[in-house]
Amino acid sequence: MKRYDDAITCFDKALEINPLFEYAWAGQGNMMSDLKHYEEIITCFDKDAWTARGNALRNLKRYDEAIICYDKALEINPLFKPAWSNRILYYLMLQQYNKALEDLNRAIELKEDNDWNLYLSALAYKALNQPDKAQTDFANAVKLAKPKYEENPQDWQNTLNLALYYLAFDDISTAKQLYEFVISQDVLQGYIDMAIRDLDDFLTVFPNHLEAQAIRILLDEPIPLITFFEPRYE
Repeated sequence: MKRYDDAITCFDKALEINPLFEYAWAGQGNMMSDLKHYEEIITCFDKDAWTARGNALRNLKRYDEAIICYDKALEINPLFKPAWSNRILYYLMLQQYNKALEDLNRAIELKEDNDWNLYLSALAYKALNQPDKAQTDFANAVKLAKPKYEENPQDWQNTLNLALYYLAFDDISTAKQLYEFVISQDVLQGYIDMAIRDLDDFLTVFPNHLEAQAIRILLDEPIPLITFFEPRYE
């Protein structure tokens, strides 16, 4: 319909939901081309290219190289949210916990103290054997994600994130209920793959976490359960 501004707004909404959605960056770049907004085109495609390259390197466990990709993305736009979150995560994978916390402090300055970043902060403190700080950040991550779950349990990304927070927070029963609820539903495989990837990342930092290993197996090869139910909270 050649309603390019409306199309860009839709891509903006998609990127709010998933800032790593490369198709949305590419699509937004195409719309900018039609509007002859050439500087914005370069930014969109640069972000898309560096994000996609960083993600591919992450899958190969080449975290040092992935960090360089996100460095490039932040040179283009220091406010690029997924670059901060992913660089923090990769620092955790490399056991560079203090660097992860430096990035987290910067993210907080940029008003990016969301539940995922709080979870990453908790992982860093947990790895540094600072349990009080880790518990505080885990609790705050749950505090932000839980109301979203109560409002819409079928926001699968949030529900799976919440399950992961409980798992890391050692509330294994609630975590398992949430994971079982998700796999009992008609959920796109992409969400399950994302949850498996997040568990793999957690297990990279804490390889001996037996409960996370068990949940990982459950998601990879779901087994029939006697009862599925939606978790309830008091």
